[in-house]
Amino acid sequence: MNSYRCFLWMVVWASSFSITMSLLKLLQVTHVVTALTARLGFALIILIPGMIKNNLLSQLPDRLPLFILNGITRGAAFFCVYYAYSKLPMAIAASIGYTDSLITAVMAMVILKEKVRLLQWVAIITGYIGVLVMYEPQGASFNIALGIALLSNIFASIAKITTKKLTATESNSSILFYGQIIAFVCCLGFSIQLWQAPNLHDIYCLMIISAAGTLSGYAYIQALRHGDVAFVAPLDYIKLLLTLPIGFIVFNEIPTLHAAYGATLIILASMILLIKPRYKKNKYLL
Repeated sequence: MNSYRCFLWMVVWASSFSITMSLLKLLQVTHVVTALTARLGFALIILIPGMIKNNLLSQLPDRLPLFILNGITRGAAFFCVYYAYSKLPMAIAASIGYTDSLITAVMAMVILKEKVRLLQWVAIITGYIGVLVMYEPQGASFNIALGIALLSNIFASIAKITTKKLTATESNSSILFYGQIIAFVCCLGFSIQLWQAPNLHDIYCLMIISAAGTLSGYAYIQALRHGDVAFVAPLDYIKLLLTLPIGFIVFNEIPTLHAAYGATLIILASMILLIKPRYKKNKYLL
């Protein structure tokens, strides 16, 4: 595992993801499902030439059931995340997204047999406490957007686990392509039902959303290739450092003191994860 390369790829992912979600909130008439379908379709246009060049379309992959599960859960997670960000303040949507770290870590232990040792648990729990401090649950009212945001964590955790399993035998292009095409087919039917012709402003936004969204997918797979799922998942906290200032500057979402305290804990959690390899010989801290 190369933790520093993993961290850098997660920075790329967080940056492109934040751009995608910001533009999503700026859409004027386009439905979120249509935006997601456009993003997935654009990714396919980019990926198909590489698949043809490497002769990866001549036959179906051997691990087709795992690809199908990955694509369906990825599409479901995409929809839930896009919907949540379109309806909730960016900081709140991002904070809820971090709660999948514990789910992913447990799944990684059970399914992938990855070892999650004391120092990693300290980082995960510290970050999770930071999320709770930010979220101020005692002052938040539950609505459908919050519920869908929470549901996205389950789908995202399954997608991460299946992606990690696929990286052992499959190329980045194959994982991205089959995941995107399965998710695209799932979203296309809903998009046709909810179709609204985008105006020129939305077309520009959709083009950038598609490009940035595709880059974020590639960067996340690269991060999983260089690190364990249990290490990568808590690094989702990095996007908080971008969503807070974007929410303030672009959408006038003023951070509270709770957000500042929570962000401090989240930064601390990320730093703990980065120093983990130094304790390799200590069985209690690995």
